[in-house]
Amino acid sequence: MSANWSCRNRTPESFFDILDDVSARSGKHPSFQFALAGSVIRVYAETAPLRKHLVAALQHRVVPAVDVPDLTILAWETQPSPLSRALPEWRVMERWAVREPVRASGKNGMFFFDPIGGTVTLYDSGRSLGGAWFSDGAKPPLWIVGAPFLRLLDAWFTDRGKALCHGAAIAKHGGAALIIGPGGAGKSTLALRALDASFSYLGDDYVLLEPAAPRPVVHSVYCSGKLLAADIDAGIPAGTAVFRHPDEQGDKSLLRVGASSMLKAAPLLAVIAPSIGDSEWPRMEPLSPGDTLRTVLPAALRQLPGEEQKKLSIMAQVLTVPCFRLHLTRDHARNLAVIDNHLSAQVQHLGSKPCTMKA
Repeated sequence: MSANWSCRNRTPESFFDILDDVSARSGKHPSFQFALAGSVIRVYAETAPLRKHLVAALQHRVVPAVDVPDLTILAWETQPSPLSRALPEWRVMERWAVREPVRASGKNGMFFFDPIGGTVTLYDSGRSLGGAWFSDGAKPPLWIVGAPFLRLLDAWFTDRGKALCHGAAIAKHGGAALIIGPGGAGKSTLALRALDASFSYLGDDYVLLEPAAPRPVVHSVYCSGKLLAADIDAGIPAGTAVFRHPDEQGDKSLLRVGASSMLKAAPLLAVIAPSIGDSEWPRMEPLSPGDTLRTVLPAALRQLPGEEQKKLSIMAQVLTVPCFRLHLTRDHARNLAVIDNHLSAQVQHLGSKPCTMKA
């Protein structure tokens, strides 16, 4: 059975009318605004509890209200239900029952029915208007609380020449290292434990990449991170707090990283693909841009499908920085010392300290 069925017809304009129905009452809903990579995004949440869930991982990016935001997102959990508005030929209810996502996109935007997360995402590109419907707004799944509006932000920023990347990022000496790889490669643990070694944090699961001169920029998106119980038992990283325990046994806990440990953006100086090992000392070896692209793209496109050619072009522009395979040890301090030394050497080689922004 297909894990992701795509509607091949153009997204009907009529389906986005549901956003008009929600928008008509959005002024009565609690709202907040956040800024990311030059865009100001306003969120209207139907209830205060839903707002609390959605703002938690974006807290470091919240800004005062502006008259006209670049993107408006409507978040709701009651009627109208997108499930009832779907066209029969999409077979949404049939696929929802067997937990099979339905995704489609066209020149007018995209939608994504996610039965696993119990959400529906809509993006009307022509009106810079997005929607996020929740089947249970009282307690959305942990991964949604940790990365709200992920598919909406992916669609919005891809249209603007930037790409959400399934990866972590940490910074020191004025430059950032992007940590890439599939799930289980050690990205989250490495990024969060970097806080104990005086690194700044940009994310453990998703960051935003922007091709720029003289070097690419990595933007933090979420001030959240995830760790397994065994890692929590060893002590939570400096500057973090657990704000959601696992939904199911064996899942990760959700941590929030304090504002003093966050960076909003930093120039990208290295891309690192960790490899879990058991040697006494870590070892870093060069990785070609082609091999790096083959490492990062499968996970990125599987997590956030759509606009593959645009994302490939953006990633190719970003991967102009040195790329490495880092063979990890069980000693986090030793692993991070290698990254620390490399970033320090890169800054010295560039001859000046790149600019960073504190959150």
